[in-house]
Amino acid sequence: SSESKAKNMFETNKDYFEDGAGNSKITSSYSIGNYNLYSLTSNGNYQYLCRVDNTLLYIDVEDEYKDEVKDIIEELGY
Repeated sequence: SSESKAKNMFETNKDYFEDGAGNSKITSSYSIGNYNLYSLTSNGNYQYLCRVDNTLLYIDVEDEYKDEVKDIIEELGY
């Protein structure tokens, strides 16, 4: 409902993903203006967060669906 709530949800879920990650992991993260992105591949899972303004995209799937999910993310414009 607001940009500040979306930012808080982004950070909370990012921390949650990082806490559950194993020793072997691949991460990507960047922030610019009203945009934050974080992705993590670890323990057989692919996790993705993207915040734009007051919206948040949250994905947590088995890594075998990673390519399919990336296509959907692109279609959504995130």
